[in-house]
Amino acid sequence: MFILLLLLVLAALVLVTWRRIVEERAIRWELYALRDELRSLAYSDRRLLDTTLFRRLDYHITAHCGSLSDVSIWSLLPVFLFDREGRSEVEKQQVILVSQLKKPENREVSVLYDRSVRLMVKHLLLRHVFLTAMAALTLFGILGAYLAARWTSERIVSGAFWPPVVPMGPSRAIRIA
Repeated sequence: MFILLLLLVLAALVLVTWRRIVEERAIRWELYALRDELRSLAYSDRRLLDTTLFRRLDYHITAHCGSLSDVSIWSLLPVFLFDREGRSEVEKQQVILVSQLKKPENREVSVLYDRSVRLMVKHLLLRHVFLTAMAALTLFGILGAYLAARWTSERIVSGAFWPPVVPMGPSRAIRIA
């Protein structure tokens, strides 16, 4: 009986891990598609091509495409908990980005930004399946997990965490300044 239970747990872990890997690849390709849409938009509107908003979103979406497997709540937790200056800088950068996105001429870019944030929320919720499952035990947990993932994802995609997740050598360590 113990061996059967152990095999079921092992099978569940393999299934969850496999599913997360498959979903992560799908999210990565969707981010590449969003990046390409952003670039097409910028090439059709040369004014956008010269803006810091375009360069910032293009850079960060591209960086996260390449290092999506490194994006984790755990790598960001120290900034949230222990770095007051870093937290205030993150919020300042987020306010600047949101004010740029609210301009009427950036409406199409705003739509792409929102789609990339939703993809990052999905990634974080799938990456942290155990935390998501624990949060799903209550209605407040579901809402709290979604809001926390959304808040974090907005700041990841916008580049408020600067520099973004950057692979560094063979260890692919996380660096957040």
